[in-house]
Amino acid sequence: MKDVMKHENPPHTEHIPMKGGLARALERGELTLHFQPKIDMKPTEGATGVVVGYEALLRWQNPIVGSISPGDFLSWAERSNEVRTVGYWVADQALRQLAAWRASGLATPHTRVSINLLGRQLNDPLLLDELLAAAERHHLKPDDLELEVTEATLDEEAAGLNALRQLKDAGFRIHLDDFGAGYSSLSYLHRFPFDCVKIDRTVVADMDRESQSLSLTKTVVALGQKLRLQVIAEGIETAEHVNMLLEMGCHLGQGFYFARPMPAVAIERWLLAEPTQQTA
Repeated sequence: MKDVMKHENPPHTEHIPMKGGLARALERGELTLHFQPKIDMKPTEGATGVVVGYEALLRWQNPIVGSISPGDFLSWAERSNEVRTVGYWVADQALRQLAAWRASGLATPHTRVSINLLGRQLNDPLLLDELLAAAERHHLKPDDLELEVTEATLDEEAAGLNALRQLKDAGFRIHLDDFGAGYSSLSYLHRFPFDCVKIDRTVVADMDRESQSLSLTKTVVALGQKLRLQVIAEGIETAEHVNMLLEMGCHLGQGFYFARPMPAVAIERWLLAEPTQQTA
């Protein structure tokens, strides 16, 4: 469950007992989801962009220290069994919110929601059944949920690819996340039939300044087209980024240029306040 927002570490987070802390936070209602829109950037009549989905991101608001960085608590969660309970909750809440948006007309049957999977979750024998149950509980299909994994996660978990194959066979969509961050191997795109590859925000942010980042972005976009993969550019911050990506054939993106991650109620206000913003 990587995060797309940078956080200052709040003071005194060391005084929050991490062992069992997430489970207690869940019981107390301190955990919430924020959602960042994924945008089809192709110009359409009367619209500046079309929302095609949302990435659900976990937040912890502690009453003592305030906001706790996901980088602090997720690293602990991955080393403990708490990741299972919290992971199930994230999937359930993300699907519940998608169903609510569809019911209210703020999302269409084609709008999807994505969650991030940690390596330890891929070793969970109950993961597939839990995700299927969550989709059924909210009258959605597995195809409505996108599961994002990083290359680092797959490197750490030898059984990760097999687990992903089972999830894909069940109908869930699998995204390779943060591609281009650090060491990246194009072999992953051939070894597993991903539905989508997401170009890391650090690559996208530098492509108008560094030729290497620009070349990598072009390569991934071209390979995605050849392999019939969706390609999403993360971390879009300027109109120039949008124009460069559209010119090279990448029309899906997310980033602060469009919207920051927001609570569900803020997403609803954002949609209603943007008359040119459509959903697909």
